[in-house]
Amino acid sequence: MTEHVQAIIRNTEAILLEAGSSLENVVKVVVYMKDAKAMPEFAAVYDPALPHKPARSMVEVSHLPAGVDIQVDFIAVTTSPSL
Repeated sequence: MTEHVQAIIRNTEAILLEAGSSLENVVKVVVYMKDAKAMPEFAAVYDPALPHKPARSMVEVSHLPAGVDIQVDFIAVTTSPSL
């Protein structure tokens, strides 16, 4: 789980930077897990990466696409000037 969460955060950070945002601008996170017992392991990686504590929901699910054990949705704001 640790390696998966690290990869999710690394990939998300790269996507956000490309879009003109950052992890600091994440305002909402939804975590989908096949086993909610893994939440402490998830939090051990997630909490230091997002210390500003955006709103977060966690849902235990029976199945995720591609056979993965975790999926995380991030919503962030951009720092680009408004048009």
